[in-house]
Amino acid sequence: MRVLFVTEDLANGGSERVISVLANGFAEEHESAVAAIRWDKVVYTLDERVKYYPFLDDKAGKIKRTIGRFTFLNRVIKEYKPDVVVAFDTVPIVYSSLCCKLRKQKLVVSERADPRKHLGKGIITRLYFKAFDNATGAVFQTEDAKQYFNPDVQKKSVVIPNPINDEFVVARYQGQRTKEIVTACRMTAQKNIRLFIDIVTEVAKKHPEYRGIVYGDGPDLEKLKSYADEKGAGESIVFAGKVDNIKERIYKSQFYLCTSDYEGISNSMLEAMALGLNVVSTDCPVGGARMAIISGIDGMLFPVGDKDAGVEDLNKIIESPELSQSMGEAATKICDRWSSKKITSRWIEYLNTIIGKA
Repeated sequence: MRVLFVTEDLANGGSERVISVLANGFAEEHESAVAAIRWDKVVYTLDERVKYYPFLDDKAGKIKRTIGRFTFLNRVIKEYKPDVVVAFDTVPIVYSSLCCKLRKQKLVVSERADPRKHLGKGIITRLYFKAFDNATGAVFQTEDAKQYFNPDVQKKSVVIPNPINDEFVVARYQGQRTKEIVTACRMTAQKNIRLFIDIVTEVAKKHPEYRGIVYGDGPDLEKLKSYADEKGAGESIVFAGKVDNIKERIYKSQFYLCTSDYEGISNSMLEAMALGLNVVSTDCPVGGARMAIISGIDGMLFPVGDKDAGVEDLNKIIESPELSQSMGEAATKICDRWSSKKITSRWIEYLNTIIGKA
């Protein structure tokens, strides 16, 4: 099987990481390649057996760049001759759909977040949803996301969750955990870090030994720092910025708190579960957290935007060391359920059915 994965780039991002994991996994028994249509910016490492095609003319004007990307991807498909193209995210899906239609190429598209939250109502959005109608198949992270689409799309689709990053599959730390409530994400409105600040600030009033640490950067970072200052949270909230060694930074932390308004499946949340942290998350659309967490067993779920419920969950765990221990141990079982090898095998199985279609 020859598979071409299409993404914007291989820089930081959940879907980009998943593509790198899948491309590397496919390369063990099949042939795989990655086309990056935005620019040649790489953070996630590819196996040397994976062919990599970056778009290099990213500094051209908008019209020239748009034509250039279409021409680039069309050339890559013609040169690589894949059995199937797999495209993640809005813009790669649109370009891939147009090119695959031109070349009569099998295409599998994959929604990686909440389909109801696509920005804008212009031509790109219309082409995006049309691509799902025209594609040979589709992959969703959750059943909720799948149900958003029409019955014809659902019939040819499958639900496959994100794989666990192998780097986080390590023995759980057994010593005294640091009294930290951490999160790691891009600072955007979707992640609702204001709610994180509100919850941690409230928890720290009752348990002043705890502090919140926010890892990551993004367009809202300075606004969030100002908000934390306004809340008088200077002593209980730390903005640690973007770091390369996040695993080592959070390995001994007690809590991971996800306050997103919506998510596909948060990779950072899965990585925290793999390390055995006590994960507390909003039960946000499109149901990824609910797929990963059995609330009260291997983590806690609370309603989106509900500060009081989040505070209650954290306080309950803090005040019950036995619950904290059992919940952390149970969380690590996600490593087996959603291992990279198992998730890659499910993709291979599904793509084999797509390739076999007339």
